[in-house]
Amino acid sequence: LAGAPFAYAAGSAAFRTLELVVDERVLIPRPETEGLVERVLAWARTTGRWGVVADIGTGSGCIALSLACEGAFRQIIAADLSPAALTVARANHARIAPPTPVEFRQGDLLWALGGDVVDAIVANPPYVTPAEWEAADPDVRDFEPRAALVSGADGLRHTDALLRMAPARLAPGGLLAVEVDCNRASVSAALARATGWAAVRVEDDLFGRPRYLLATKEIS
Repeated sequence: LAGAPFAYAAGSAAFRTLELVVDERVLIPRPETEGLVERVLAWARTTGRWGVVADIGTGSGCIALSLACEGAFRQIIAADLSPAALTVARANHARIAPPTPVEFRQGDLLWALGGDVVDAIVANPPYVTPAEWEAADPDVRDFEPRAALVSGADGLRHTDALLRMAPARLAPGGLLAVEVDCNRASVSAALARATGWAAVRVEDDLFGRPRYLLATKEIS
């Protein structure tokens, strides 16, 4: 009756094989993000690299917990700036009890990793402009956390920061997989190339929109 999204009213949302607890502390997982998980799993199957993956901005834990359940990784690091979001992610972890160890860390972007080097970094960062936020449907604007959606004046602040920070935290040949706004996918790819990333590509989501920015760190 208040206009809240159904997932918040129900207190749960489906994501791939999981049923997750969600509330207004975290973004509601979207179907598009399920495809981001699939890209990371496909990369690991192809390369045989089942080491450590860092999920940056984990929110409800949907990406980290899906990778922990469906993959054969040695460890998943789930990081978020929001302590409230991490509380939700930990609760989902306790309910699901995935076979792969998941370590939760509080921190902004890749600063949460400290000096750790990982095999893959995956993120669904904020990528909405303030104007787009103001024009969003009320069930988004009035209920979902603004900090999980808005990313600077151009919607690219978090994506740009990830592209610049990730090389120091990725092992050679490691993968960076980022969900991006379909209207800024080409700009995001150009930023990646300008930052020195190799094998940059953008792949479409299930709706046929450019959504996943994938790049690998060069092997020197």
